[in-house]
Amino acid sequence: MADETVQPVSKIKKPFVAMNARQKRATAGIATVAAVITAATMAYFLPSSSDAEALAFEANFATASDFYDRFDYGYSGQSPYDMQGGSQVFNFHGDHNVACQGPTTDRNVAIGGPASNVDFSQMFWHCAPGGSDTGHVMTGLSTTGYNIVWFSPKPQFTAVQKVCWDINATMMSRRKWTQVVFVSAADSIRFPAGTATQGSGFTSKARGSGGFDLGFPNPDHRTGSGPSTGIDPIHPIAGFMSLDGSANYFVNAQWTSQFNGPNYHGDPQDRDQTTDKAARYKHCLERVGTTQVKLTRDTPGQGTVSYTMNGTIPQGAVRVVFEDDEYDGVKDDRWQSNVLTWHWDNIQVFTADSAPPSTASPPTTPPPTTAPTTTTTLPTTTTTAATTTTVAPTTTTTLPVPACPSTFTQVELAWCQLVNQRLDALEAGS
Repeated sequence: MADETVQPVSKIKKPFVAMNARQKRATAGIATVAAVITAATMAYFLPSSSDAEALAFEANFATASDFYDRFDYGYSGQSPYDMQGGSQVFNFHGDHNVACQGPTTDRNVAIGGPASNVDFSQMFWHCAPGGSDTGHVMTGLSTTGYNIVWFSPKPQFTAVQKVCWDINATMMSRRKWTQVVFVSAADSIRFPAGTATQGSGFTSKARGSGGFDLGFPNPDHRTGSGPSTGIDPIHPIAGFMSLDGSANYFVNAQWTSQFNGPNYHGDPQDRDQTTDKAARYKHCLERVGTTQVKLTRDTPGQGTVSYTMNGTIPQGAVRVVFEDDEYDGVKDDRWQSNVLTWHWDNIQVFTADSAPPSTASPPTTPPPTTAPTTTTTLPTTTTTAATTTTVAPTTTTTLPVPACPSTFTQVELAWCQLVNQRLDALEAGS
């Protein structure tokens, strides 16, 4: 605004007035105070360490309690063996036997049926075959229909900057994939465990060890747009999908980036895959500004690769959910009963320094289950820099004031003038 324009120091009138001893002492003190004020002002407006990322959560699964006590976990989809809903479990083997020996040994996975609903201990199992340093968690699932096995750190996080995880590369499929989804605090309590959810053509049941189902799907598997579990968001959501070796990202109900990197879809050549079940490869998904995210991942054949994708990580309070998704996996021509296990390790969540995990209790009343009518506009990639206006302290000068040193900065000069006016007023008896 025009009336807030600051005059250059060189144009401020400074009448020559000799300083007495009192004024010299006051002026020296002003320089010190003004320096502190100037430093505090600069610290407020300039980028600070709070803009840097800080490790807010880490789990390396050295023990089983590192998973079962610090994560919520669940299963989204129709009940296993629920033939009325069209679900059928195919017998399959999970890596590591029940004695938790090496990953080339296996176990029969029996995830339950209509009577027992599901057995979480079968869907999630911990092993450390070579001691605590080798500890990690497995997920496994093989049914018809669309289903999700998911787990999530118990805390909510605000201002998430980066999420990292290690995972194996022994399985790539068009019908079995992994996701990392950022679920809003409101949606995270929208589906209480045990309540009915209406998917695409069947009624299912919300399930989760923390009392709520967090198995939210990508845009292709929302109710009305494809095979769905009925766990649909109504608040801002975003997520990453690793499908058949490709990197994909969505915001709300739209894909913002698809098929970055390999997208094999059955092509046996140059697939970044390995038969080594013990090897786990680091993946990191990082926020880049407000309109992009970057995936950096280690691979068996290409070393470290990265992809920058359109999209964003929500900066409000979210739950970070890791998913093992499947849609009619047995129909894939690469389905094998002994290659259906994801090995997860070294889960990390980084937030801005000023945004530690939220420990606040969630609201006791879930949000309404009817989605409001909304129009989603994806963020643009054009960024306009904000205009910063520095405003000097407002002063009213009616009498000449004692001179202040010409070496003073603008802030120091303003404070010097104010103090000297007050000193003159005191000497005059006012």
